[in-house]
Amino acid sequence: MIYSNEQLQKYLHHIDYAIGEGRYTLAVALANRCLRESYGSFISKKLPGLPSDESTAGIRRRCVIIVRWMRMYFHRQRIPYPEQRLLLMTVATNVMVLSLLHNMEQGDDYMTDKATAAYARENLDSIVRFLQQFM
Repeated sequence: MIYSNEQLQKYLHHIDYAIGEGRYTLAVALANRCLRESYGSFISKKLPGLPSDESTAGIRRRCVIIVRWMRMYFHRQRIPYPEQRLLLMTVATNVMVLSLLHNMEQGDDYMTDKATAAYARENLDSIVRFLQQFM
């Protein structure tokens, strides 16, 4: 997990630099890595019995596990949960994973665009900060 704002800022700085240099695929890959680490650490802390899968498909499964845990947590605490925030987590995760998978399939013929990289960066920031509230 990105335990501190300094670690998150470091990732965001590298992503911003990659976007500034026109290396959009790298920016999405960095966002994906940060999100994968955050999801893995969150699950390790909150659900220690679950296996941690490092594959690309694993990040989507982890996201679903976290969203389900949060829904149960909010329900048990009788807290109205932010449905849009939970939906954003799943949608943003899927966009990053699918972008990277498409890039791997297409090779050098496909370049991630600036909008996708910026979307990944902004949502990474939002998701990790949201997860930090529960750590």
